[in-house]
This record gives sequence, structure tokens and C-alpha cells, in this order.
Amino acid sequence: MHPGNDELKDRLGRTIILLPFQGEAPEECRVNVKIVKSPESLHISFELHTRLDSLVIPLFNPATAMRKYNLWEHTCFEIFIGGKDREAYHEFNLSPSGAWNVYSFKGYREGMITEPAITSLPFDVRRVTERGLDLTVEIDNSLVPITADTLIGISAVVEHITGIKTYWAINHPRPAPDFHAKEGWGAL
Repeated sequence: MHPGNDELKDRLGRTIILLPFQGEAPEECRVNVKIVKSPESLHISFELHTRLDSLVIPLFNPATAMRKYNLWEHTCFEIFIGGKDREAYHEFNLSPSGAWNVYSFKGYREGMITEPAITSLPFDVRRVTERGLDLTVEIDNSLVPITADTLIGISAVVEHITGIKTYWAINHPRPAPDFHAKEGWGAL
């Protein structure tokens, strides 16, 4: 018996090419994301393709691999998970420094609290000299349940040494970057 297309897609995962907001990104910079869904977890890998010396990227440091706030003010990778017909959702922030945070929201940008059920979020960061950086995280489905109607938003803030920041997402449905907008998310 051969697996159905959806089952095969779930096993093999899929690669998503994030888009910079209004094309505002240096030519040599791009962000790809691979998502693999299993019954136990979501495995998400970000690949930042660029010259690392053109970005502000904090070095990974085990001493800073802890919950921190306002990570989106610098280079940061973000994951949003919520139900299609539910207002509540979660936001995961991951810094190349090892710092992280997880927030839960009651609705669109409403009722934000630090998610108390998640007390650690291990992830891997690897510099790839010839092309940039990889960041990989596994999110256990017992922490954030994945159902048939789950939507995911994948995004990144990339800080350049020139001082500009570029905003990357699956889709940019609004006139300003807004990673919280569910119409910019995709189905798992």
C-alpha cells in the first residue's frame, strides 16, 4: 500500500521560501524553512542564506540560552501556531544567540502572556560558512496541539550591519509587516 499524498508530504516535509516585505532585502539574502510534521512534534529548520558579515547576528552562547524578551528587535526567527477558527495562538521567538521565548495570545495581539507551560525550548544553531546560518527547533505536540485546522506563521527579522531590518514571512497581507495576521499564515 502506498501512502497518500498528504501522508507522504507530512513524512517528507516541505520547504517554504519566505518573502521579504515589499522586496526590501539585499539580493544575496534569502530565508528558507523546512517543516516536518509527525504525530509527536513539528520539526522546523530555518536556513538563512547570506554573507554573515553583512548581518548583526549574535553568537550562540550557552549562558544566554534562556528565556528573554523583545527578541524581535534584532535578528530573530519566529513561529506562530493557531487554529483556523480559534482566536488564541502561540508565538515562538528564537535568537541565534540561544535566547528564546514563547507567548500565548487570547486573540489578535490581545492578552499576550509568557507561556508558563513552556519552561525551556532547546534548539540548535549552526553557522554554515559558505552560505549562512541554520536554526532548528522541535516543538512537541503536547505543548501546542496540532490539529487538522492548525495554521502556522513562519517569519524572520534580519538585522543588517547598515542598521536596516528586513522582515520575512510566508506572505505579507497587510500594508506593514505583521506576523500576527493569520491571513499571512499557511495550513499545516
